[in-house]
Amino acid sequence: MIRAEIQSKCFGAKQVLDPITLEVARGEVLAIEGSSGVGKSTLLRILASLDDDFDGRVEATGRMSMVFQEPRLMPWRNVGDNIRLTTRATAGAIGQMLTRVGLAGHENTYPRALSLGQARRVALARAFVVPPNILILDEPFTSLDPDRVADLLVLTRELIDSHRPATIFVTHSRHEARQLADRRAELTGQPARLVSKTGDMPQMQTA
Repeated sequence: MIRAEIQSKCFGAKQVLDPITLEVARGEVLAIEGSSGVGKSTLLRILASLDDDFDGRVEATGRMSMVFQEPRLMPWRNVGDNIRLTTRATAGAIGQMLTRVGLAGHENTYPRALSLGQARRVALARAFVVPPNILILDEPFTSLDPDRVADLLVLTRELIDSHRPATIFVTHSRHEARQLADRRAELTGQPARLVSKTGDMPQMQTA
């Protein structure tokens, strides 16, 4: 589970986040939608414990994995080593997860030989090879064509359903949010506030 009670976030004298309260339970997916520049990345860094310069608190229970906008694979390491470096997973676990994401036998492939869609699958494999308690997805389908997005949405939902992490999915796409999430909210305004889009988050303002 992950729970956040953010009173404010400022950059210098400028307040960028209004009070935000959210909670995501095990097995649940919350999509946070919002336009570019509204503060999604700022909120995400706070939730991921990458920024502690804010008023409030975040409670996160267990292991956290992240999937970023870019696959973030080191080009001088093969797929297996890219996964092993941050997870310390066994070779057997890596092989099984690569098979699960449709990349069986690619342990020794280098990132330069992968398409963007394949690299995104490696990023998913890295996130799930050691099952996370909390998963944060930062616009992981950016720059893919609609068919690849559709495939990865299905795969991501299957992995979430199998491992049941508390998941926060940040996206600018309402379509992706509807396809993947159980609940949806929108980050909007300046300073930004979180507004429920599904009417089931009483701690948030409801649109």
